[in-house]
Amino acid sequence: MIDSGISINQVITIVQLSSMNQPLVVQEGLRHSNARFTASMSRIMEEYSHPFKDDILVSTDTLTCDTPDRPKQWERVSKKDVKKQKKILKHDRQWH
Repeated sequence: MIDSGISINQVITIVQLSSMNQPLVVQEGLRHSNARFTASMSRIMEEYSHPFKDDILVSTDTLTCDTPDRPKQWERVSKKDVKKQKKILKHDRQWH
């Protein structure tokens, strides 16, 4: 899941507040641009807000991920461990 720390609604509010002192034609253009931006971001969030095949999932609360040995803190997972995990996942897929 994607978590940017700022919601789409917060971005919209910022754009709306910044456009209040602009000429009407500029405000209309910003509203149109804002609508396109919101629609695009919603499509992107919907498309990419799920785990992908072969992803190593990291908990954003604890910054840990599951490995074949045990859960490990993300910063302590070596490239070797990542490759090993991917190899295991690939092997498991071949047999299921």
